[in-house]
Amino acid sequence: MGNLFGIRRRAPVVTAQDRAILQLKQQRDKIKIYQKKTEADLEKNKDLALKLFQNGLKERALVVLRRKKNMEDILSRTDNQLATLEQLVTDIEYTQIEVSVVEGLKVGTEALKQLNSLMNIDDIQQMMEDNEEAAEKQREISDILQRTSERYDEDDLLKELEAYKKEQPTTDTSAKEEEAITVEEQAEEEEPTNVGELIEFSSGEQAIESDIQDLPDVPVTIPEKTMEPEKDSPKRQQNKTRQLELAE
Repeated sequence: MGNLFGIRRRAPVVTAQDRAILQLKQQRDKIKIYQKKTEADLEKNKDLALKLFQNGLKERALVVLRRKKNMEDILSRTDNQLATLEQLVTDIEYTQIEVSVVEGLKVGTEALKQLNSLMNIDDIQQMMEDNEEAAEKQREISDILQRTSERYDEDDLLKELEAYKKEQPTTDTSAKEEEAITVEEQAEEEEPTNVGELIEFSSGEQAIESDIQDLPDVPVTIPEKTMEPEKDSPKRQQNKTRQLELAE
């Protein structure tokens, strides 16, 4: 996949510890193979010693049995060697992990030092003090504003509203009375207040009546339409004449 995108993967670096672990594992595998072969030989020598003893070959049976015991001792030593090799491999692998952890801690510690160098303790302490002062000032301002808003008691304000509510009908009545008085005053101002105005008003009415009398009469109802006798057409007269002739 890396070659398809034009990126070559780096070959893993083989360290001396990796080579040592590989050699130890190869030696371990050889010991395991030798143990399997020895166990198979032990079983064969056991059967052979028993067979020789049954056939009366006691001396030869004892020789085979001694060889079997020697092989068992060697097998026991190989078990110890195998355990030592496996423990050594485990220790090396675990030590490699510890080295990786230490290297990671080293890199992390260096990065932390660099980050801490960007921050000055005195500046941070001053910033925190300034922040605390600003917060304290904000609390004082809020307290002052709160006291200003609470200068008027809420119960007193509610009582004042109730008083306004009780005064509301009286206020409406007085407003209606004032409106009625205003209408009457306007009517009195529109009426003629002296004799000259009365004479002028009456003369104006008489002039209007005389103008109405001079107008022509207008019919009140719709005139009835007079019905004239319908004249016969020439064709109808011919038909009537023919009927009279037939009748005679």
